[in-house]
Amino acid sequence: MSQRRAPSNGAETRTRRAYRSNKSLSHRSSPASNHSDSATAPAVSDLVYLYLREISQTPLLTHLEEIELAKAIRRGCQAERKFRNNGHNARLKLRYENEIHQGELARRQLLKANLRLVVNLAKHYLGRGLTFLDLIQEGNLGLMRAVDKFDYRRGHKFSTLATWWIRQAITRAIGNFGNSPRLPAHTGQWLRCLDRTTRSLTQELGRDPTESEIAEQMHMPVPKVRRLMAASAGALSLEMQIGEEQDATLGDFIEDVQTPSPWAAAVESAMRDDMWAALETLTPREVRVLTLRFGLRDGFDQTLEQVGEKFGLTRERVRQIEQSALQKLRAASRAERLESYLGTNFKSPQSSNRKMPM
Repeated sequence: MSQRRAPSNGAETRTRRAYRSNKSLSHRSSPASNHSDSATAPAVSDLVYLYLREISQTPLLTHLEEIELAKAIRRGCQAERKFRNNGHNARLKLRYENEIHQGELARRQLLKANLRLVVNLAKHYLGRGLTFLDLIQEGNLGLMRAVDKFDYRRGHKFSTLATWWIRQAITRAIGNFGNSPRLPAHTGQWLRCLDRTTRSLTQELGRDPTESEIAEQMHMPVPKVRRLMAASAGALSLEMQIGEEQDATLGDFIEDVQTPSPWAAAVESAMRDDMWAALETLTPREVRVLTLRFGLRDGFDQTLEQVGEKFGLTRERVRQIEQSALQKLRAASRAERLESYLGTNFKSPQSSNRKMPM
């Protein structure tokens, strides 16, 4: 095992250990809990408050600072490889060890400075089977993966790449470990709409709105509103008061990331252009299948069965078309272009098992 990988695994172990010690508390706040909310909410909110207060101490990084840290990480990786080949040289050994150490310090700093990004993204998956702390834990593992994958030479900001890896880690955890039935991908958007509508009507009416009033405002049937309200019952409210003095809310510590900055929007637009340019080499049906399967237009990925119904094809036939299209995208002339957008190596057959992150 390489010396760089050891600290990485150690960081992952520390992350899991920190959350494992709170496992019983975090799971008691899940929708499937048999305990009362009054008995567990203070414990969970205190854990969230302490964690958010701790990560807020680390200042955010500028793009130039991200580049410098990425360069240090890269030098550390290169020094590690050289150390394995020339570690017997005492003079070189000392230099390599120093560069490896500096690289690991840079890696930790890049991780710490982006922990708030994980929280920002994790809040959008509340009410889908995992507690807030568990969502943060899984997102942190995705953040570690993003640090390993980040290549500053491509010109993209780190948060752009990290966002996709964090979302992938969280959604995969929801699918694999959620302790309540998995909700459709678009349910999260409706839950956020429900929250905004409820708060708006409460301010307008001066009281809690009824289900009918919410349904009318959201232009949907009352039964669907009722199901959404049931799905959100286990979610941690952003209005929850936290801290010893109960003088702050969870939302005070979470930045609104719904509206991207002009710079981030420009980067995402350029990356989408690259992706669609690569997809132009496929047949119209292959493009349509990938678009539906990975939610390339609306962000809602569809199952093989759902895509098959639209085309009048069997599940297996849709899978074959998908695999054929991905195989074409692994061509050397296009793999590098897609790799920066998808965060994976399309020259490898194993990459076909990965979801295209949005």
